[in-house]
Amino acid sequence: MEAAQSRSKLVELIAENATIKRRFNHQLIPLQTPIPETLTFRVDQKTGRTSHSLPTPAPAFNPPDDQEEYLVEVLPVERETDILVTSRGTQPRELPPATPMPDFTRRDCLVSLAGGAGGLFSTSPGLAAPTKPDKRPLATRGRGDVTTPRFFRHDIGTAPNRLHEPSVGPDGNLWTSPLDGNLWRYHCPSGDVEKIDLKALTGRTWKGLHLWPIAHGRQVLLCTPGLPRLWVWNRDSGRVSQHRFPHQRPSVYGGHALPGSNTVLLYDTQHSAVLLWDVKRHRGELYPCPYKLSGELYMMFADPHHPTYWGSTWNGNDIVRFDLKSQRWTGHFRHPSATASTIVGGRLFDGKTLYVSNMFEGQVIPLDVDTGQWGKPIPVPGFGKWFGYLSGGFLFGDHLYFDHSTWTGGNRSINGKPHHFIGSWTVFDPATRKFSRLDFPTRPGERLSDLQSDYAATYKDNLFLVAVNRQTPRTAIVLRSTPLPTRQRSVE
Repeated sequence: MEAAQSRSKLVELIAENATIKRRFNHQLIPLQTPIPETLTFRVDQKTGRTSHSLPTPAPAFNPPDDQEEYLVEVLPVERETDILVTSRGTQPRELPPATPMPDFTRRDCLVSLAGGAGGLFSTSPGLAAPTKPDKRPLATRGRGDVTTPRFFRHDIGTAPNRLHEPSVGPDGNLWTSPLDGNLWRYHCPSGDVEKIDLKALTGRTWKGLHLWPIAHGRQVLLCTPGLPRLWVWNRDSGRVSQHRFPHQRPSVYGGHALPGSNTVLLYDTQHSAVLLWDVKRHRGELYPCPYKLSGELYMMFADPHHPTYWGSTWNGNDIVRFDLKSQRWTGHFRHPSATASTIVGGRLFDGKTLYVSNMFEGQVIPLDVDTGQWGKPIPVPGFGKWFGYLSGGFLFGDHLYFDHSTWTGGNRSINGKPHHFIGSWTVFDPATRKFSRLDFPTRPGERLSDLQSDYAATYKDNLFLVAVNRQTPRTAIVLRSTPLPTRQRSVE
């Protein structure tokens, strides 16, 4: 295993449709089943010929330059699948005699790197890393008065920190980062995972920088308040470019792409401003908020159906509105309590009502944006018992999803221990003003409170919640409202 991991090349193994395929020249490589539990196979780069040998320890000799060797662990599953295999940076290595492989007989298998132990390996840009297949797929539903979809757990590797600020492009790729200098790509339809070393991609370190990747077509905007320029990765050309912001001392935190638009909505926390960014010309125009706010502009969300961009203030009691048609600020709504900490999210319901979180009081408060009137607070079940912090609502269908932590403000928590996010969400139906609780399903040895989940993203009609276990081995999880393309039976 150590010999395999020490190689400078990367092997990409992705479960996909019934053959082994190399990305370099799209050659199809036949694979014979039944297969031994571990299999060493090799590809002649000149001829494309494939052969395999019976299980052997990872060799430590020097093969010819025109051949590559892979050590593969194969597990059977209940569906037909393909395996995509690619590699870069092969080192000379001598290979032992091998047996030619007969034609592939369609039988199901999943593949992971031997010794991978379920973790994502560091990769070169453009190469996908393997994930350890779930031995026991798990499913869950919300419990309470609001009906939710059935959600399915997908373990996607290990991560050193929480997965931050996911965004999904029209191709179904979800982009996120644990802020360790790597960018992760999760393909929502297939569950394929890729891990990209941003230092190798951009030539500079990103470790420790807050990163909000925003997908727009084949571009990924690498948005961080820690750098004075906007970095953009064009996935077609492989080129990374830098672009100046139109203002001094920028602190552009993140933003949102609008469907069918070449304008990306960004916001600057230091200047409390919206920045409209043209992704064709890579130029932007800044619109500072004219209102006197109780804190810095934070936690924005876009409502494209009423085309507006809404924001909150960090630990403040302001809600503000930016009109996208007129490109003007058109609303400032301050909660009457000076101690309220309000967060906005979701969309306008009935064309006029926002449901605003009072994050340390466990309340959802209706706000009529036509009259500016705040309605009666709606208490969220479980406040003070299993959660202290209530996030802004994340829209999925006609419901709002709220994440939670044990935080109660300052350095305090509901249990006196260091505060952290947890693996439970609240689902709210504005039509009935009822709630359900949605828990991540756990595996043996896991605790629900250790599954830190505070971000979500949608693709088409599906919701994807992300989490990372605080405890070793720090499993990274996607909880998805649609199952992976497999016939494995889930346990609920």
